[in-house]
Parts: sequence; C-alpha cells; structure tokens
Amino acid sequence: MASKAFLALLCFAGYSSGLQLKIEGRRTRHELLRRGNIDGTAALSNNADISYYTNLTLGGEVFTALIDTGSSDLWVAGSITDSVNTGSSSGVSYAVGGVKGPIKTSTLQFAGYTVQEQAFLQVTPDSNNKKGTGLLGLGPTSGSNIYATLNTSAGYAVLDRIFLQNTSTPNYLTVLLGRTQDPTDVFPGDISIGELLDGYSNVESEPKLEVTVVPVRESSDQHFQVLLDQNGLLGPDGQPVSITTEVDQTSNPKQATAVVDTGFSVSQVPKSVADAIYSRFSGAEYHNVTGLGEVWIVPCDEEVNITFKFSGNSYYIHPLDATMDASLLGITDVVNSQGQSSCIGSFQPIGFTPSGQTYDMILGMSFLRNVYAVFNFGDFVADGNDTTNRGDPYLQFLSTTDPTEAHSDFVAVRLKGNDTTGGQSLNGPTSSGSGGGLPKAVYFGIAAGALGLGLLLMVCAFFMNRRRKQNKPSYRPISSPSPPVDMQLNAASPPRYSVPPQYNYASSEPYHDQPQMPAQAQMYDPQPGTYGHMSSTQYYHNTWGSR
Repeated sequence: MASKAFLALLCFAGYSSGLQLKIEGRRTRHELLRRGNIDGTAALSNNADISYYTNLTLGGEVFTALIDTGSSDLWVAGSITDSVNTGSSSGVSYAVGGVKGPIKTSTLQFAGYTVQEQAFLQVTPDSNNKKGTGLLGLGPTSGSNIYATLNTSAGYAVLDRIFLQNTSTPNYLTVLLGRTQDPTDVFPGDISIGELLDGYSNVESEPKLEVTVVPVRESSDQHFQVLLDQNGLLGPDGQPVSITTEVDQTSNPKQATAVVDTGFSVSQVPKSVADAIYSRFSGAEYHNVTGLGEVWIVPCDEEVNITFKFSGNSYYIHPLDATMDASLLGITDVVNSQGQSSCIGSFQPIGFTPSGQTYDMILGMSFLRNVYAVFNFGDFVADGNDTTNRGDPYLQFLSTTDPTEAHSDFVAVRLKGNDTTGGQSLNGPTSSGSGGGLPKAVYFGIAAGALGLGLLLMVCAFFMNRRRKQNKPSYRPISSPSPPVDMQLNAASPPRYSVPPQYNYASSEPYHDQPQMPAQAQMYDPQPGTYGHMSSTQYYHNTWGSR
C-alpha cells in the first residue's frame, strides 16, 4: 500500500532539480482561468482550457497550483493553520467571476526556494476551486493586487521575493512547454529560476526583446510584452499578414505589441489576423464552439504554416499548434457544415475595448510550445534601495521547432502517415462570415484571360480603324515622293502573360529543398528589417524602480 501511495504521488507531483521544476499541463473545465484586466474583453469563454500545474508548499500544506506568467498574485483554496492574518483583504477579478479572501502570510516552498512570510490570498473552496488547489502568479509586483492593497514590501510577488533574498541568483525565469497528441496524457513542461535548462544555453545568444512599458496610469496592466517586427507575421502563403496596432501610446506604431503569457492555451490575436491565417483553407469556417466561443475551425487534415518574427529572427509555429485537436481541450464533435471533422484554430480572435489598449495580441501556449523562453525581470524587481545592478526587463526566444520535422510530425499524427498535403491549395481571402472562395489558380486564370481579351480588343480596334481609312479615297499630290517603304503594318504578337511559379507551402519536399522563387515572391524576407524601438526610459517614466 505504501509503495502504491508513493507511485501515485510521483505521477503528479512536480519535482525540482536544483532550481529547475517539472510542471504538467492538464485539461481544466473551470471558469477562473485568467485575470480580468487582460482577459475581461476577450472572446475566450474560459471553461475549456489546458493549464500547467506544479506543487508548492505553503505553511506546511501542499497545494496544486496553476502556473501563470500573466498574473502576479498567489492564492490557495483551503485553510492554512500556520499563517498570520494581515488584517487586510483583496481579490482577483476574472472574465467570469473571481476570487477573494483575507491576505495572510506564511512560509512558501517552491522550486527549491524557501520564502518566509510570503503574502497570499486564502480563498474559500468551492465548485470551481477545489480544496488544495490554487494559482501561482509569476509576473512582476506591479501587477499584484495584494501589493496594491498592502502597499509595502510585505506584498511583493513571489519571484520578486525570491530574487531579493537571493541576490546571487540572476533575475530570470525560463519556460519550456511540450505538446502531446494523446487526450489522456499530461502536457510536459519545465520552468527554471535563475538558471538555464540543460541543452538550451544557446538562448543566451538570441536577441534581447525589450519589454515595452505601459503608461504609469496603466501600471497594473503591465505584462511581459514585446514588439513584433513590422511585417512580423507570415501567413500560410508565406506573405506578411497586415496588422494595425491598437496601442495608442506605443514607441513604434508600425509594430504590434504582443503579451507573452502561459495562461492561454489558445493565443489571442486581432480578428483580421485570425481571418488571414485560417479563412483561405478549404472547409474552414467561423464557428461558436461551446467552451471556447468564436473561433475558426479547419479540417484537421489541412496543414497550417505560420511564422512570427522578432528582432529579425523567425519563429516557426508547428502545424500541430497552429490548429489543435479539439479533444485535447475536452471538446468533442467539432465538424464544419460539410460534415468534416475539424480542428480548432489556435490563434483566436480577441475582443478589444475602444481605447486604452496596451497590447494587440496575447501569445500563449500555441506560440510558447515552439520556443524556449527566458523572462528576464530586470527593473521589475521591486526594491527602492538599489537598482544599480539591474537592467531593463526583456525576453529571449530560442526556436525549438524545425519546419521539416514539424511537417513529418503533422503527416504522422493528422494524416496517419499518408502525405496528402501536396494537393493542398489556398482559397481567395475571405472574411469570417464564410469559409469559401475561389482557388488561386482560378484568380490567375481570370487575370490572364482579362489581360488577353483587352489586348485582343485593342488589336481589333486598330485594324478596324485602319480599314476605314483605307476605304476612303486617297489624295496625294502627284509630285509627292513615293513612300520609302511598304506602309503595311505588321502587328507584333502580344507578350504572353506568365504566372510566376507558386510556392508549394505544403510540399512533402524537405523545407530547405523547396524550389527557389523569384525575388518578388520570396516566402521569407532575405534581409529582415532591423528590430529596434525607442527605449522605455525615453518614452515612459518608469516608477517601479523607485518604490
């Protein structure tokens, strides 16, 4: 019996190795998944999702906590005897509902660290938040409701407390998320604090993506957010997807602002972007899916390839992440109007309020499963006494997805080894109102025919006009010299209309062996624009370091 209990514990419990911690992604069906200040206007319904969990110990009690880089507060459902009540209360709002309770302090043990007198919310267990569960926000103190209530160092967020009490530890968190295609399996993952995971040290040579700083009045909505390159999203045809930023006070209006957040399994993008990604696939339709809200659904045998670009580097999205088998979210019977079994578009349209936006999109697990991410806190560490040894916060991404291997994975998982992607074609651009359109070949044929017809009409008009002139009596003085050459006009054949070769984005050929395209139709920009924007200290006044 004892051995069975030990094995049962190992099946779930996150374990640490030094400063590294295993986490597990599991399907959840509760509503309190995300903070209201980032998700309150989104279309996500929040009752079908994948969340990553780990174990932590608070006051000697073990809790299963959701890991969330998009929020900053720690709360647990249940009573902790070994704790001190601060006499204050607070809460966290979500898109649907929220949690609230007294602010208490106790000893926290997490990822090999021990933090004395860590502030947390003690929440009364209910049907959504079972006893022994909780949420561990790994964001900066500036986004903490507990800190806003206490307004003292006692309310600092968990990672700030860890960094401040271990000054020799670098101020960063790293995240590596895995995928699974078995609905009964957990999603693997790793996080580390102050050290890199083995085999991923190359991330240190990747560009440092400066975190954009929100205005002081919006400081509670500060997240790890960076600027996407101009033309930094390549759609399924390899061409840039047009994105117009909704962020009024941005350092570069030509670049979209992207929040990077482990709390979303389905990334959130502007509706026009979701349309550009999914609408052109045969059988794609815009649906209201129970548990998710309005999303694009695409037949599961359609391979969707997209790429994000940050600081000139390309980050390819695995086609198994661009669309997701609905069963992985606990959703069944997703079919289009033609009866085809369909997958969920993992980049979902997001709803925005008319003004005051501080971001354009939220890149969640569908993006993060394709990179090894470093969240460097820099000046986010809340310490009013000494900031001389801290730089600006930034992110670094190391691509973990190889396009050739990803294609093979897609064929093996979705097509059962029978590669039919060679016959895949894109339809014409459409809105979310429909999933139809004419194939590209038809558009090229129409264009060629129209041009040929126009040239033919011009030639016919010329000859008709000439014949009318020839039928008139010609008058030429007898003394005039004869024409030096025959006046017969030899009309040259019109130039043949040629269609440039098309890039077969779903070809079974190796990624690097695709046929070379002419310069004007290159899939990728051979010389990406230089990434750069105004320093946050030039554009906004950062008050966090002076608390």
